[in-house]
Amino acid sequence: MWYSDPGGGPVPRTSELSPSGYGEPSFNFPIVSCAENAFIMAEAQFAASNEAGAISAAQDGLTCQEDEWSVDLSATATAIAGLTGAPLLAETMDQKYIALFLNAEAYNDYKRTCLPAITERLGGMPGRLFYGQDERQSNSNVPEPAQQPIRNDNDPAAC
Repeated sequence: MWYSDPGGGPVPRTSELSPSGYGEPSFNFPIVSCAENAFIMAEAQFAASNEAGAISAAQDGLTCQEDEWSVDLSATATAIAGLTGAPLLAETMDQKYIALFLNAEAYNDYKRTCLPAITERLGGMPGRLFYGQDERQSNSNVPEPAQQPIRNDNDPAAC
């Protein structure tokens, strides 16, 4: 992506987030990750009332994170092994949120489960993503801000 600088020449657009890592222009951002798959399986196992399977899948997700980022999450894996019920789901979703940081699926998970139990500020978590300026300028079907719904049809109630 390019933009013109005040001097008139094309300049590559870079992230304001960071010149390296997630903000690096050549960063290989995963579409789907090992950890995401494992935590999806953990949540599904929990929903199927298979807590042992949920624990195992969540621990697999932590192993994926360890392999990807060269970190030691053994204490978290041990803690997860001792959880049952709602605390198991809460920790699974916390770890999935961490694994999916900066991925839109973390937002969808939060809207769907109200987990992780984050402290909402400034009026709470948005019920839907706002239309970006480029979309607003190029798509005549975008409703005016006062006409836009507060929440999406698939997320009718706030946490």
